[in-house]
Amino acid sequence: MPYLALRTNKTLTLSQEVELKTTVGKLITMFPGESVDTFMIHIEDNQLIYFKGQEANCMMITLYLKGHYTDEQKEQFVAELTKALVKITKIPASNQYVTISEFEKWGHGGIYE
Repeated sequence: MPYLALRTNKTLTLSQEVELKTTVGKLITMFPGESVDTFMIHIEDNQLIYFKGQEANCMMITLYLKGHYTDEQKEQFVAELTKALVKITKIPASNQYVTISEFEKWGHGGIYE
């Protein structure tokens, strides 16, 4: 189950949030075996985040994945995600940062596997 958290200091509309959910849900399928059916997204807008000492629009994206994927797969995902975020939020690519963490196991439904 991939989990993606988006944090931004920009206020997003409900329509933008729905578009983010839908678009990122499609992009997650770039990772073999992942699908929108097991995808979770958390969107936090209007956060108090200063970027380069100012209140410039910015976004921090964190993706948690179970398993390991190639650098090429992760690079392609980050490139496509960044393009989509620019289109949807108008936050420049230079003001977006993405981290990806991979785990061998995690708990789900009371079972750690």
